[in-house]
This record gives sequence, C-alpha cells and structure tokens, in this order.
Amino acid sequence: MDITKHFINFRKTSQYIYGGENYIEVYKRVEGNFKTTKTFEDKSIFNLGRYDIDEIKRECGDVETGIVLNSGYFIFNIFEFDKIPFKEEMRRDLVNWRLQKVFPEDIELYEHDFFRIDRKKILSVLFKKSLKEKIETVFDEYGMKVIYMGNSTVEIINNIRKWKPVPDFFIEIDKEISIVVFSSKSVPFYIRKFRGNKEADIAREVVKTVNFVKNSYENVPSTYSIINSDSGSAFDAVREELAELNMNEVKVDVKKKVFLPV
Repeated sequence: MDITKHFINFRKTSQYIYGGENYIEVYKRVEGNFKTTKTFEDKSIFNLGRYDIDEIKRECGDVETGIVLNSGYFIFNIFEFDKIPFKEEMRRDLVNWRLQKVFPEDIELYEHDFFRIDRKKILSVLFKKSLKEKIETVFDEYGMKVIYMGNSTVEIINNIRKWKPVPDFFIEIDKEISIVVFSSKSVPFYIRKFRGNKEADIAREVVKTVNFVKNSYENVPSTYSIINSDSGSAFDAVREELAELNMNEVKVDVKKKVFLPV
C-alpha cells in the first residue's frame, strides 16, 4: 500500500516547505536526508505578505518545491464498507454519501481526497478549498515552482509502513496540535486530533485515547512512536505515562523527516 501514490501523483523534489503551527520551515536534501535550512517563526503559510514570500523565495531559489502542511486544518475520517465499488465514480458517490452522514458542513467547500487503505476501508481527507487556493495563488503570483501539496499525517502513514518494526500507533506533535493514528498491519483504523501546548496535557489526552482504543477495538496497542518537527522537545511526560501502560517505544530516526515525502 503506497498511500502517497493513491493520494496524488507527483514527482519528488529535493526541496520542501513545511507549513507548521505558526511557523514555516524550508527543508533541502543533503547527503540523502532532508535538513532544515531556514525557519520562519510566527508565520502562517495561509497568510503570507510580500516580505514573507520574498524571504521564502530567496531561500528556495528557482528549485521546484513541494509544500507539506500540518494537520491543523485537515479533517480525517476512516470509513468501513461491506464492499467497495471498483469504479471510481461509484466509489466517490458511496464515500460522499457516508461523509454527509457525519460531516455537518457543505463538502463542496472542501477538497475531498480519499483512498482505499485495505479491502473494506477508505481514508477520507478534507481540506478547505479556500485555503488551498490562497496558498496556490500567492506562490504562483511570485513565480515559485510548487509541484506538490501534501499533508504531514498522510506522509507519515505512508512512510511508517516501511519501518521494522512498525509501531501500533504514532503520535504526531506540532506545538499545539497533536494527531494520534492507530494501525493494524500498517492499515490505519483510528485517528484522533486534539490541541494542547503542555506536555502533561498531551500525555493525558494520549493515555485517554489509548484506553479508548483498548476498550473499543479488538486491536490492543503495545508499541508507539513520537514524531515531531521540534527537536528541542523531549516529551518525557508522554513517554512516562505510556510506560505506565506497559507501552514500548519504537524510536524514530531523527534524520528521517518522515512527515515529508522521503
């Protein structure tokens, strides 16, 4: 299962812009791994002024660039069906029908990407069209060659399946936004997103989520990974709480920026 190929066809580039929680980072491939070359603090990729985009363009140059956004503005759903139609049009109708039952807003206002992740499951991803168009318009206006726009959580789901061993769940933390994704045999079955900027609060919510999964699903998680773009944060409180639940950590190679298409 290669989620990225199902999500969108693109050619990989040697440079990515990551739109994080109130900051922007430029990553360039150096000796096979992506490294941060510039961080723009207190900047939103959804609200860039002329000076901001000039700075970013100076850093990126004329190289083809991909953009990866954190999950603060994305909405995820995992749908399970008795049978998934083979034809794309029928599949989309079925997924939209299920989505309309749980999503209160007009889905026409959103980019709706979805892909099959196993025989019966569909991962649905929503992102507001207005936000996507805002980013595209600004970068196009300043002549930056953006060839890909992706989502950090989707990238992690796609990359983590290649690990040995594969953790039962991962916690993606980007300052105030956290995503917990549980999988069975590399197939996601539960996703939860929450906000909190204190490690104790994050730890409490993660434990609450683990206990919910234990009580609601047949899959009992025992291993996890923590993935974050802030190398200065240890998240010891999260690790301590999970150790109390007899959870073992699968360490992430910090050189591998798994929230990018690596």
